[in-house]
Amino acid sequence: MGLSLSPGEIAALLTRGDALIAKGDIASARLLYERAAEAADGPAALRLAESYDPGFLARARLSGARGDPLAAARWYRRARELGVSEAEILLQTLSPEKDQ
Repeated sequence: MGLSLSPGEIAALLTRGDALIAKGDIASARLLYERAAEAADGPAALRLAESYDPGFLARARLSGARGDPLAAARWYRRARELGVSEAEILLQTLSPEKDQ
């Protein structure tokens, strides 16, 4: 992880990712969020984690998307490392060990 993107490039990736999520295209949104997260953007890591979080997907009525609690936990931890305090709360509600 050491990708270098400008704040404008990161904002554009997040905006496009959010639009894709709204359309239900989780796979494409994940690619954009991951690119921004690899540039050490905390909000991108949080969005990427949510895209894998079965609870988030259910609440967002994105039933066509497959959740992955382990991937969600990994990205929530990364978001926490990048200073997103909300990630800690979401990580605690995830409980990936129950889904293994």
